[in-house]
Amino acid sequence: MQRKLTLTARHRPKTSKDSGQTLIEFILLLAVLVSLSFGLLKGFNNTTATRWQAIIAMITSTDLDRPVRPALRGE
Repeated sequence: MQRKLTLTARHRPKTSKDSGQTLIEFILLLAVLVSLSFGLLKGFNNTTATRWQAIIAMITSTDLDRPVRPALRGE
């Protein structure tokens, strides 16, 4: 009984088919992470740029009686 358990618990030997799997998995994972990073950065940059433009418009308004209401995207 003990001998049977030890034989089934062993790992299978590494074959030549498995040699490139790690590299492929790494490349796919890297591609997913890079695309997520670009997507998030693009979203944050658009929001940040819009806020900076609104702040600059408020600071540089020349008419103090009528303050500039900045036009933000999505409003």
